[in-house]
Amino acid sequence: DQPLEVGFTVADNEGGALKITVQSSSNTTLVPNDFSHLSISDLSNNEFGTTYNLSLPTEGTGEKRQSLKLKITPAADEFGMAIITMQVEDGTAGTKEASFFLTVRSVNDPPTISTIFDQLTPEDTPTSEIRFTVSDDETAAGDLEVSASWISPADPKGSIVTGGSGENRTLVITPPSNWV
Repeated sequence: DQPLEVGFTVADNEGGALKITVQSSSNTTLVPNDFSHLSISDLSNNEFGTTYNLSLPTEGTGEKRQSLKLKITPAADEFGMAIITMQVEDGTAGTKEASFFLTVRSVNDPPTISTIFDQLTPEDTPTSEIRFTVSDDETAAGDLEVSASWISPADPKGSIVTGGSGENRTLVITPPSNWV
């Protein structure tokens, strides 16, 4: 989910026009081949998409070069490995490809719980069963533990009973006697 920036340098002894392209991701589920997941930028963070046309100086001796960045944004909630391939061509001497491995590690996402709306019950009367659902990307819903507690400055003597199984869970709240 978080973008990664990889610095790289393109160079050509003669200088002139170069075309830099993010050729492909070998795992398009992890890193789709589009601008929102792969993007070339300069060191001032100007983004150019998956292709950048660069003009290096032609005068002078020695290698002409420019440093750039590749921004990689993996798809949400995906992990695994991809080979990212880039290509540079100068229009006269041909093309050169370079590839590297990208490994995105799995993270433990927090579990989710459906919305439980405010409840109203008469004094000294338990609520009816309040239904809600729980889920988690890494843990089976049946293995999730549900607990509930009072949020009150008083020391209530009521009860909160959790129930259900799997994704489908319940609460029954019994308020303390004469609690208003």
